[in-house]
Amino acid sequence: MDDSSGFNDAYDPLDLASETASARGWINYFIESARDTLLVEVPGKYKQISLAITWSAVADLLLLRIYTPLTFTVPSYALGELYRLLNYCNSQSLVGSWYYEVNENLQPFIMWRQEIPTDQTSLTPEQMHHILSTCAVAHDTFFLALISFLSAKPTLYAAPDGTRSLTALGVTVEEAMTYIERTPLFGRA
Repeated sequence: MDDSSGFNDAYDPLDLASETASARGWINYFIESARDTLLVEVPGKYKQISLAITWSAVADLLLLRIYTPLTFTVPSYALGELYRLLNYCNSQSLVGSWYYEVNENLQPFIMWRQEIPTDQTSLTPEQMHHILSTCAVAHDTFFLALISFLSAKPTLYAAPDGTRSLTALGVTVEEAMTYIERTPLFGRA
């Protein structure tokens, strides 16, 4: 039965996500201040992934976000190269996209975002497991190249045409793109 907020009491994908995560032994909990957001700790290839899941009953849409805080501010001279790499990653993915942001506390982070339309009558525990696992795999596909680019030390780069420049953070975008191209990618056509 629908109430005035548009929620169907018989169907709540966040409850289904919580049950699915619990059945697999994944830590999960609702954010106290926002009953519409569930946090799930999903095992990733390189690290434990904290996945925030928000459901909009009005749009019938699950929004999955993975925040990776950075321990440093990306220098302004490196932002162009970072955005170029993020654009490349996003062009290679069919299931989500990467963003670089700085929050209200001036904490920089990169975020993986994936939107999934749901069908209130047919989402099963198996489909929810697939959604959560797929998001983790899609994140892992690009995570290593992005972190390698962001965490390396600045170096002088000699381009094939003979020009020299300081790379943004040490690993060139071209090197990161080459790594992505050589890695079997999930969700790439």
